Amino acid sequence: MIVWLNGAFGVGKTSAAAAMAGLGGRLGVFDPEEIGALLTRVRRAPSGDFQDLPAWRRLVTLTTAELAGHAAGPLVVPMTVLDEGYAREIFNGVRSRAHDVAHVVLHCEPDELAARIDGDRDGADRAVWVARRDWRHSRRPAYYRALPWLHCLGKPLVIDTTHLSPVDVARRVLRCAGIAYDDGEL
Repeated sequence: MIVWLNGAFGVGKTSAAAAMAGLGGRLGVFDPEEIGALLTRVRRAPSGDFQDLPAWRRLVTLTTAELAGHAAGPLVVPMTVLDEGYAREIFNGVRSRAHDVAHVVLHCEPDELAARIDGDRDGADRAVWVARRDWRHSRRPAYYRALPWLHCLGKPLVIDTTHLSPVDVARRVLRCAGIAYDDGEL
């Protein structure tokens, strides 16, 4: 099984994936941004977004399916995809390779999302943090426009994370996806 964590940039997908791995034990985590970083060293997307490169979507589809086939347990994929066509392309491609995809949308209210984006320094120097913060804020409207189809695509599991810690989010995702986990404290 693949648990795809989708949602706004800055909502906490990576933090939830790390907490899930801590609780789930046998969970694997794959971040498709790694493919984006690799691909953009070879070719930059004219739009500036590596998701616009068909090669990124093909490589993510193939890599996700391959990793899921080799993982000891479910594979967690924390990645925002706000283009419905791209999401369908990836999910249908993974499903065509005999893998179940649980599409989980992590949501939070606009004020909380803004606060999370502003507070996520992640050890980055000021210039990197400001650029990442500004980019994430610029993508917030695209997330809110995508909400209707995000709530319908695949196996829509929508979790409001507004008042939840990453560990609480992880527990809800694992429970909703039917994945057994150690309920001990992290």
